[in-house]
Amino acid sequence: MQRALADMLLEEDQEESQVCTQGHVPMFETFWQGRLIPGSGLDSLPFIEALRTKLRGSSSGKDYLPDDVFGRIRGALFFGPAWRVTRNKLTFRDPLSELLAAATPSDRAIDKRLRDWLRDCHTRLDRILQFRGVADIELKALVRKELGEGMTGFTQVSDGTRTINAGDIVRLSTKPVAFGRIKYLSVPQAGAAEGVYATGFVTFSGLPAFLHGPRHTATLNLRRIEEVVSQAVVEEFTLRERAKLPSSLRLEPIRFASGRRVDTAVGEVLSETTVTICNAAGQRLTRTFLQGQKLALRVRQRLIYLGPRRPSAYCSGPTAFAADEEEQGAGHEQPALLAGAAAEPTAEQLAGEAAVAAEVTVAEAGGKKGRKRRKKNGSAVGNGDGGCGAVDAGKEAPVPQSKTPRPESNDVAGSTKVTTASNRPRAAGPLPDGVGEVVLEVETKTPIDNTYQFSRITGGLARSGTYFLEYCMLPDLPPGCDSSSTPITIWCRTVFYAVAGPPVRLELRGEARAVLAAKAIALGEALPPLQLVGYDVQDNEVTLTAGPGAGASGIVVEVEAGGSTSGCTNVAVTPRGLEEINIEWQAVPAAEGLVLRDLRLTGIRASSRGMRLFGGPGSSCGAQQASLQSFDRTPNGGQEEVRATIPDVSLQLRISLPDMASQVLPLKLRPGPPAALRLVPGNPFSADARLDAPGNVHDLHPVCVMNGEALPVFQVLALDAWGNCTGPSADLPATLELEGPMLQPNPAPFDIDAQGVATVQGVRVVAPDISHIGIRQDMRLSIRCTARGSGPRAALELAQTCAAEAEANGAAEAAGSSSGFASWRQLLLPVVVQPCTLPAGLQLLRNGEPCEMGHSAIGDGLVAILRNVPAGSHLNGLSLALLDEGGRPAEPGFKGKLQVSWTKGNKKVKVAEKGSQLELPPLPVREQVEVEPQSAWIRFVGDGPLLSGVTLETSLEVLVVAGPATSWGVSLVESSGGVNGGGGGPGGNTSQSTENLGFVACGAVLCLEVEAHDAHGNRCLTWTGLGQRPTPVVIPSREQSDAPLLYDTADWVCGWDLSQQSGCEVYRVRLALGGTVGPVKLVVRDEQGPGGESLLQPDELPVELHAGQPTTLAFDGPQQLQCGTGGYLGELRVRVTDDWGNLVENVVLGNRGNKEQGLELTLQTSAIAIDGSGNAAKVTVAGSNKAKAIKGCACFREAKLEGIPGTYALRVGSASRKVALREAMLTVQVVSQNVVRHVAIAPCSLPEEPLEPGSHLELQVEVTTEDGKPLPLAVAHAGLSLRVKAPSAEAAAAARGAATTVVMAAAATGPAGAGGSSAAACTVILQPQEPDEGASQGSRMLWTFITPGALLVAGGYSVTAEYVELRPELVRELSKAEQSVRSVSHTVELLPGPPVHVVLEQDPRYTVAGPITVTNGRDGHGRIMLSSVAAQLRDAHGNAVALDGVSVRWVLGWPGEHEAPEAAARDGMPGSAPEWAQATGAELPALQGASGDMPSVVEALTDSRGRAFFRELSVVEGSGKVGASRRCSATKDDAGLALHLELRLLAALDIGCGVSSGENGGWLCCWTAPVVFSDDAARAATLQRLCSRRDGLAAAVVRAEEAKGAAVRGLDAAQQAVRQARAEVEQIIRRAGPCMPAVPQSYSEAQELLQRLREEHKRATSSSQQRKDSITARYGPNTSGVVMALNRCLAAPEGQGEVVGVIAQLATVDNPHLSALLSAAFSSTLQILVVRTYECIKRLREMLTANRNQLPSMLAINMVQSFTGDGGRQATEMAAAMRNVSQESRDLQAAACDGTDPALPMLLPHTRMLMSGPSERVRAATGLGPAADEWPQGCVGYAVNLVRPVISGHRSTIFYSQLGRTLVFETLDQAAAYRTYVVQALGCAGLGDIYTLDGGKLSGRGVVVGSGFRVVALEDAVVRFGATQTSQAAVAKQLLQQISDMEVLTSALEAAEDASAAAADLKEKADAAEQQVEVVRAETAEALQQLEGEIAVLAGNQLNTGGPGGGKGRGARGPKR
Repeated sequence: MQRALADMLLEEDQEESQVCTQGHVPMFETFWQGRLIPGSGLDSLPFIEALRTKLRGSSSGKDYLPDDVFGRIRGALFFGPAWRVTRNKLTFRDPLSELLAAATPSDRAIDKRLRDWLRDCHTRLDRILQFRGVADIELKALVRKELGEGMTGFTQVSDGTRTINAGDIVRLSTKPVAFGRIKYLSVPQAGAAEGVYATGFVTFSGLPAFLHGPRHTATLNLRRIEEVVSQAVVEEFTLRERAKLPSSLRLEPIRFASGRRVDTAVGEVLSETTVTICNAAGQRLTRTFLQGQKLALRVRQRLIYLGPRRPSAYCSGPTAFAADEEEQGAGHEQPALLAGAAAEPTAEQLAGEAAVAAEVTVAEAGGKKGRKRRKKNGSAVGNGDGGCGAVDAGKEAPVPQSKTPRPESNDVAGSTKVTTASNRPRAAGPLPDGVGEVVLEVETKTPIDNTYQFSRITGGLARSGTYFLEYCMLPDLPPGCDSSSTPITIWCRTVFYAVAGPPVRLELRGEARAVLAAKAIALGEALPPLQLVGYDVQDNEVTLTAGPGAGASGIVVEVEAGGSTSGCTNVAVTPRGLEEINIEWQAVPAAEGLVLRDLRLTGIRASSRGMRLFGGPGSSCGAQQASLQSFDRTPNGGQEEVRATIPDVSLQLRISLPDMASQVLPLKLRPGPPAALRLVPGNPFSADARLDAPGNVHDLHPVCVMNGEALPVFQVLALDAWGNCTGPSADLPATLELEGPMLQPNPAPFDIDAQGVATVQGVRVVAPDISHIGIRQDMRLSIRCTARGSGPRAALELAQTCAAEAEANGAAEAAGSSSGFASWRQLLLPVVVQPCTLPAGLQLLRNGEPCEMGHSAIGDGLVAILRNVPAGSHLNGLSLALLDEGGRPAEPGFKGKLQVSWTKGNKKVKVAEKGSQLELPPLPVREQVEVEPQSAWIRFVGDGPLLSGVTLETSLEVLVVAGPATSWGVSLVESSGGVNGGGGGPGGNTSQSTENLGFVACGAVLCLEVEAHDAHGNRCLTWTGLGQRPTPVVIPSREQSDAPLLYDTADWVCGWDLSQQSGCEVYRVRLALGGTVGPVKLVVRDEQGPGGESLLQPDELPVELHAGQPTTLAFDGPQQLQCGTGGYLGELRVRVTDDWGNLVENVVLGNRGNKEQGLELTLQTSAIAIDGSGNAAKVTVAGSNKAKAIKGCACFREAKLEGIPGTYALRVGSASRKVALREAMLTVQVVSQNVVRHVAIAPCSLPEEPLEPGSHLELQVEVTTEDGKPLPLAVAHAGLSLRVKAPSAEAAAAARGAATTVVMAAAATGPAGAGGSSAAACTVILQPQEPDEGASQGSRMLWTFITPGALLVAGGYSVTAEYVELRPELVRELSKAEQSVRSVSHTVELLPGPPVHVVLEQDPRYTVAGPITVTNGRDGHGRIMLSSVAAQLRDAHGNAVALDGVSVRWVLGWPGEHEAPEAAARDGMPGSAPEWAQATGAELPALQGASGDMPSVVEALTDSRGRAFFRELSVVEGSGKVGASRRCSATKDDAGLALHLELRLLAALDIGCGVSSGENGGWLCCWTAPVVFSDDAARAATLQRLCSRRDGLAAAVVRAEEAKGAAVRGLDAAQQAVRQARAEVEQIIRRAGPCMPAVPQSYSEAQELLQRLREEHKRATSSSQQRKDSITARYGPNTSGVVMALNRCLAAPEGQGEVVGVIAQLATVDNPHLSALLSAAFSSTLQILVVRTYECIKRLREMLTANRNQLPSMLAINMVQSFTGDGGRQATEMAAAMRNVSQESRDLQAAACDGTDPALPMLLPHTRMLMSGPSERVRAATGLGPAADEWPQGCVGYAVNLVRPVISGHRSTIFYSQLGRTLVFETLDQAAAYRTYVVQALGCAGLGDIYTLDGGKLSGRGVVVGSGFRVVALEDAVVRFGATQTSQAAVAKQLLQQISDMEVLTSALEAAEDASAAAADLKEKADAAEQQVEVVRAETAEALQQLEGEIAVLAGNQLNTGGPGGGKGRGARGPKR
């Protein structure tokens, strides 16, 4: 279709050309005053040609406006009388085209209007294409969605020759060529119908889809369609595009790419690898085009550990390796698929296999130390089992590297070559995520020489087993890149098998280790399985095996004596004792290795004699016999309990294997479970009860026991199956049971103690009937033992088996044993039951009469009752009678023990007469009267054989009443009438509630009830004394003498009243108290005793006086503050107090829902000036101006006051109408500070005229401060700067003082900033110059800035002044925006200098090394020498000079023979022809555009930019002549084949004199180039082809050199960035100053230091938050009257505006030790109230006296003596220049001066004496102490310089007058040494007190104060300075500042290191570029030389010329090819 359109347009053009040839019709006809001027028609207009030229170079422009549209334009131009015409009116006198070209259109949008008009005409009028097939509904919707509402879609288009339909595949004219399937065709017209239109669009989807994306859609003009193609063409194109895609990875070294398993040893280093991505043609790829975008390819390397098994276990089916075929045939498990659900190893199993992760280190490339080590086969453990049980049984020999590759399967897992897309296996692929353990994963993004390199891997194969080394290309290829429809992964894999070495170490595992370590093992107990694991030298696990049977050779298990441990003994461990131990075990091979099962220790054979190991017979210890003989009879026939325990024997279990160290496990052995019983000698069943009498089990005698009596006590010994004494354990609990029908209880259990002895006791013999009395019966004593666990169960079963075997054998050994061995499992003990009158009840009597009996008031049953007994008395005459069951006195003759509840112990009694009574001790009655009666009991315990175990008991209840009155008792009761709430607020309950009893609010009414009490405190209901009842009196009192109570007894309400609680008459008092909070005593007494004494004992009631109702608000802290106009006040705390100045903590206004509503305070947002001026200041706080009162204080955070200087009143009031509080007023003085408010560049310093190159920029910056004072020099250097933004990086480098030659060279290469420069490289930051000495204050407000280097590059330099506030005392008062002030930017112009030369500008691609070839034939291209070149004027520094009218001339002339080109071109002419030229008839060719008189000269003038543009420089057709051919005798070459000329560029410039007229030799040669001219067209064409090839080679050299130049320029810029970054680092370090803890040298060190600072800050912040009680100022205890008076003064209206505050509030000390010391030293000073005038003191004293308050000490500021200096300027300089000042002193003084007054320049005493004392004394004291400028050792400084005043100006006034010259030292010894030196050596009189941080005081008189001076902890100090923050908070604040500085420094260091790294990278690139230049030159030198030779042969050598001239243009820019 495109061809058809072109044919149609060509026919139209031919028709138009034919018309033109007959009679040319211009585009515009011209009319002059309405008359046609036929000879001056215009073919075009300048703006039409400009638009036509613009569209010709744009493909999109030609789509909308074809070039033939301009041929259809016709029009007429009308001119007025100002235009001149010829006389015949045929033409205009002046050329219209030139006049119109010089004119400027009045309509600037004429180009756009013309383009829109032409497009509209073309769309409406041109009819070329016919569209058919209007789109249906779906297609219309698609067109509107994709192209908009203004388009109409069609399905067919035709131009008359061919038809294109939707769905056709077409080739499009794009770069590169594209194919697409047409979706629809469209016309740019809404709702268009079928018809013919001028143009249209085609919307298509690109093919193939993988190249453009599945949803690709594009719309182009129909002119872009070339032709309709078939599907075969598209498939061919798709195959070509697929061949360009990546298809495989090539891996090196080759042994990793062989496809076979790589065997390696554990710990071997994997060498470096290189991966190359290749396409189907084998080309290397690093980038590709996919999905419509260019993608950079990456390669990922992963080393995956799959498990300890061989690769065949992890590779499936055909992917198994050839090296594993033997394993598959040897009976190994079948391999599992990796992609499926593999049985082993899963991701979870792999995660738990390795206890220690492999440490992987990536070594530097280039080292190949890691080589594959081959290990020898290790020896097997045991006899072996055919290879499957050996350590290296499955290890394969290394596969030899064959030169002939083996055929491999396409899906081999270890293959590293990926097949093409057609035969790529679908199942193959890299391991999915989660399979295996990823040891190393590295991704390489940057290829080197089109390959991806990976460093060697060290430590990755630390574990034995299978590893996969996988490489995968990223990203994956999308679907469609092959025949499949799935994404394609390009990958390769190498399988490594790391073989573990032979075992060298043995380790024991299993539960048995824990069992042996946790407890003692019983004989016969089976241990859990014990696993034997071997390890090689790399600690890889090696499976051990053993031969058949438990006694496999190679395994040795033995028991030996071990060290004695806690609870164990080794006394009996002898070789003979160990021989009795039998070890049983069985070695069983298992999957996890070799396992020892059923390991246990037993005796040789069952026996009753015991083993020597446990002290059996034959042992010298005799432990068992001694235990049997250690029992002795007790008086009652029993045996005492054995205190010792059976010791465990400490042994060692040793397990050994050949060639490996033995493993020893500690073993504690104890006897086995109980299996037999033995009676202990001395039992009641023996005939002889002596200790050593032998007893036989068959000779036991029966025990006779009376019916109801207890069985005699005896002991039984428990033995194990080998005769060892044994006891129970946690896993073998054992007891004995005694059974028999006559026993109670039956059965009776008995515990066996730790020695194996059971004591049988507490069993009664009771005959169930008469048949059991008088006969012999047997009791059965048996063992009850259970086992917990399989091991103890095996021991118990073994013991039972041994017992059964022994009983089966008749127990022959038991019959011969000693000490009555009865049976293995049970004993039968004989007993005989033998055939009493006892008391049955008790009766209580008082004074011989029986007591009243009744029901118990507190329990059940009948009790004896005694009524109206006085409290605290004693009941006498109590006795007890014993009655039988009939209630009669019991028969005498019995005895027992009598016990009573009110007396300890018991009393033995004996009743010898019938009816006798037992006397009872007196019963003490309780002292308190209670509702319940007092209870008691009496008990009789029978004794003797008849009453043994009989107990009789009876109870007694006593009703207690009060005694006579002896004392008063007072209580605080609940009141419903008065106000007694205690700070509950107006909305709370005003009554004294029960839960608040004891807490009294100031001013609240409290109700007291007074009662009479007896001696024991019981309330007396009636007065029983003599005389009238006394009247009590209440007297309030306090222990603190300085804490007065305020009350009036006349207001009290007193009288007797009936108590509502007790119902009796009480004396009730209602009163109110006031004063400071604290404890108060209410004393109650009477005055009716002798002499006015109290008749009854007085009583005291302690109550706690709390704060009253809130009435007043007061600021907590200084009452006057000072701030700048920024007004940062910090945190303001307001206290809520009552009328007595007490803090009211709990203020509740009521309940809102379920929450209590607290008091809310409001800070007024306007502060009114108190001077009456009417000024107001704005007050703002963080958040809201309302704050809730919490614990009596409301906090307004970050308060600010903004206003003009003056004194303002800041007020706070209540925000609630429910409570009326007196407002608090704070006086704030606003003063001007040295804050920078404005910076500006002084207009007088700005240059009025543009600067010239080579001049320095000197500017002055005016800084305006708030107080009108200049900035200090250090502050200006830190925060003030002038930023100069240069037009380019080269200009900035020149301004910094860089080498001018470099700058000139950079500027000469092109326009400024052509290469692009970063903002940092183009910016120069200047620091201010130091002002002149003695400059005035006004001149010090101006700061001078001078550039270090001269300005060389022309352009605009933008200058901006900036100031950043860094002073911490001012930063906190400024907002973020106010901390940085910037001036208005100004631009300083630097104009270029006069032009001195001309530079030829042309496309840099066209550069030649030889002459220009030209001919005079018809071919216009062959006649062109230069195309599109411009001559630019430049000054001496390389700046372009914008100067018009300078003549520039091209001269084609003869080359100079003996003179320089500059001299030869002075006249501006070609020069005279040489003799040989005249002889041969050679002629110079004429230049196109030259004048007739100078045919070889073309001249032009520069435009306003200083440029002269030449579109083409060519020779005239047919001009010039080579002349006759002559032979050169010297070279034998043809000399007349071509003419060698010279092309010169001349400018009318005089050297050093600027522009010349060009006459009389004023031309300057600026550029030359040799020209070879030939009039033979064929020879010229050949020369041009050779020159073109030569130019191509030369262009390669030029490109390399340009790349080198760019690299060098980039390196210079990077080095400048490095220098600037380092300067920034140094500036940051200077700004931080000493606050920076350390100066890191690198980014990593800065990161570590920053991390450490952050951790320290976190800890400090956490510590400060945990300590909730902040250090606030205190000036006494809250109960002190002085504190109450001070609080009233601070809130009193009499002192508002004049009260400054208490001294404790006017300063802060952050250091806790120093604060505690100063608080103890100046405790009374801290309680002084500071006011402004003495009149205020008088008013406050009158107010306090009227309110009966104490009078505190007060100080008026106008009566203070201020600090006046110590000797003028010399003393000040001396104080500032002290040496050896300790860091602690510096820190403390710096903290005291932070944001407030500087330290006072006070000379130390020794300095003052050495400066002003007698010279003789000074010389005598030399060397005895510190010098005059030396700081004393241990000195901290003056106390006045260690406190931080809250208000500026107080240090030199208030604190100097109160603290004076008090010194602070670290220790008392240092202070004493200094005082001795000053007083004795220097003779100083009047030295003040010295305090030390260790708590000492050295008075001014030299007295070392003792215990009278004590420093308490700061938290406990009642008088102390406040702190701006706690010590931890101060540390946290300091660390936060350090973190901020370090973060800035870290960023700067990172930028510096990045710049250094970039500079190093650019240095490498520059070196590589230089090497590349040399390589390119070397590669092209030979070819260039050959081409030069051929060119010389064709061009010939000009005779007598010596070759082409060597002018300036050698190697200049050549013609356009």
